[in-house]
Amino acid sequence: MTIYVVYGSTGEYPDHEEWPVRAFMEKRKAEWFVLKADERAAEIAERSRRGRMIMYNSDTGEKSEYDPSLRIDYTGTNYAIWEVELELNL
Repeated sequence: MTIYVVYGSTGEYPDHEEWPVRAFMEKRKAEWFVLKADERAAEIAERSRRGRMIMYNSDTGEKSEYDPSLRIDYTGTNYAIWEVELELNL
């Protein structure tokens, strides 16, 4: 059985970070979640840029309902999906 793990990422080179956000049993639900999480992170980043709060790995103080561990730096935040086999019979 395959599960779909949505993960967030930010930064580049040695400061690149990735973190798991949520797992889904259906790929289309994971894809929908990625779209919504990307939109929300972009909204937060845009507001932070207008206030010049985004520096390097800054905490904007604003939370995302899609990603409680949201991190944003000057590269923004992106979400993607890892397809992972779920082992039920160990």
